Amino acid sequence: GYIARIDEVLRATGWPAGQLVLEVTESVLDVNTPTALTNLAELRDRGIRIAIDDFGTGYSSLSRLKTLPTDFLKLDGSFIASINSEDEAPPLLEVIALLSVSLGLPVIAEGVENPFQAQVLSSLGYSLAQGFYYCRPQPVHKLVEKFAAESAGTNAIRT
Repeated sequence: GYIARIDEVLRATGWPAGQLVLEVTESVLDVNTPTALTNLAELRDRGIRIAIDDFGTGYSSLSRLKTLPTDFLKLDGSFIASINSEDEAPPLLEVIALLSVSLGLPVIAEGVENPFQAQVLSSLGYSLAQGFYYCRPQPVHKLVEKFAAESAGTNAIRT
């Protein structure tokens, strides 16, 4: 009933399926692999995008990456936490960036907390990142106000 519940939420909210990204942890894929993979494929057929969360800490082997029904990998924040101004970036981060390009599978770096980490990731080729450096969690109404103000400012500039 998982897919039916998602369909119902999309109908009730009017949210477009193409603007939804569902995050699934690697461990979920190994608990019930056939059902999980079938559900993910069906969700993607509906236009919903899938992100494998906490990548690098679960049980998925690299050989499965090409066959997983996914649109993004979300690199676990523990990899990013190892970036500090005293050492070079861990070599594994560069390998993951190259793997991402090779597979055509974008990687989102989670847990970016400072400008140095953001700069290192950018220099390694990571184009997607999230973390407190960019924004702290906020209530929805605050985000709506912020985006409305930015939109009004953009419209004023255009006229």
